[in-house]
Amino acid sequence: MPMLPVEMKIGVKRFNRITTLTSFGSMQDAPMQGMPIESSFPADAGTRAHFEAAEAPKTKRE
Repeated sequence: MPMLPVEMKIGVKRFNRITTLTSFGSMQDAPMQGMPIESSFPADAGTRAHFEAAEAPKTKRE
């Protein structure tokens, strides 16, 4: 599988995400071969909504 599904449970909430690993380089780029990039994405609408709300800027009440 090109991706790894991950399920987390925090309290009563469940979060689903997928993780991918990417590596760049060729035989000529030996230093780059050991540098994978891990990316994580929400796997469902509920997880996406939770994290989008968490990163939204907080507004001051006047």
